[in-house]
Amino acid sequence: MTRAEKAKAEGMPLLLPPAGDAAYLVAHLFEVGPLGWAGMGEVPISHVDIQAWQANMGIELEAWEARALRRMSGAYVDQLAKSREPACVAPWAPETLPEDARAVVHNKVKSAFSALAQISTKTGRPRHHDRRHR
Repeated sequence: MTRAEKAKAEGMPLLLPPAGDAAYLVAHLFEVGPLGWAGMGEVPISHVDIQAWQANMGIELEAWEARALRRMSGAYVDQLAKSREPACVAPWAPETLPEDARAVVHNKVKSAFSALAQISTKTGRPRHHDRRHR
């Protein structure tokens, strides 16, 4: 489940900026990619990818639109890399959380650690040993 899906399931609103007149470019980005692959992992889509997509779809983008798609893809790849860090704040989340949201997060973390402690107590050994012996 992605962070967005989890947030929706928990009733957290996604504070995404409205795409406005650029909504069609966002739709194009997700049809083209939104990313490519290279030997080291994800990369922004290339101009060759965009050109091939245009030819296949019968769409002719203006030069600025193709550049915008490539920049949007680069931003997507950058955020994807940042989002792999557990402490990364979701891009749609506010910079500072309201106090009640902080309490919810605190309680979830506390519950997770309590559950791990109970598992360790029941088995008599740390949780990481369980994984090695399976």
